[in-house]
Amino acid sequence: MKTTLEKFQTAHDDAMREINDTVSQDNEFAQVVRYLLETDANPYSYLPEQWASCMSTATGFVVLISNIHHSLYDDGDISFPVVNGEPKISFYWKNEDNYNHLVLNDTQKHSKEHFGHEYDVKQLSTILEFIEAHKEYHRKDILRCFIHDAAMTSVEFASEHYSKYANFSYEWEDDEEILAKIEELRNKRKKVGLA
Repeated sequence: MKTTLEKFQTAHDDAMREINDTVSQDNEFAQVVRYLLETDANPYSYLPEQWASCMSTATGFVVLISNIHHSLYDDGDISFPVVNGEPKISFYWKNEDNYNHLVLNDTQKHSKEHFGHEYDVKQLSTILEFIEAHKEYHRKDILRCFIHDAAMTSVEFASEHYSKYANFSYEWEDDEEILAKIEELRNKRKKVGLA
């Protein structure tokens, strides 16, 4: 009889085999799985909160991609909302009652309920559209974070911190437009006493 630890190892090995088999194929779903494996975006930003933790283990990841596969090719309960410009994956049908509320994360729901924040929700048609839109959103988001951190600390600190992201470019350190945005933000921080 296998110990619990041995069962964990078997489940992990089986999951890794399934993941490797999937990414080795030449089809749309393999593209999806490769993207999920390769993106360095925070999964809590683009997946429902109850699914994002699946990205931390091989067995969890197999559960997630199995659900995505089922949703894409069997029952269709998947959609690709863009909430205030940020592309997401949702396991709700796009014509679900109260859809625009369902696709918000808990923080967004709280902000809407307690502070009256509004959220613009648009739709992407396919998962491949989601991937392309998410790549671009993530690139811009890393640049936005780089600018803010450089304004609060230094360009060198921000470069060191963000260099671990695939979307980072050392060219940002010398880009006049980016440097101007950093300086503008520094000046705004000084005016309000934050620098």
